[in-house]
Amino acid sequence: MAHWEAATGRSAEHLGWYEVLGAVRYAAIVTRVLHLLDGTGILPGAAAMAHDHPGLRLLDALLAEQDG
Repeated sequence: MAHWEAATGRSAEHLGWYEVLGAVRYAAIVTRVLHLLDGTGILPGAAAMAHDHPGLRLLDALLAEQDG
């Protein structure tokens, strides 16, 4: 991170916030796609996966990291 800051002249002070924002967006998109796939019949049962997918696990890990 120090190399990036030196190369760009910008601060990465709020990087954690942007990581959480990205994880929220990713989790929301994957959840929506799974519901759409289930609702259209393309992938029956996909909505059941909407409560446990990599996007939600990433968000959970990032939020736990913020608390700790």
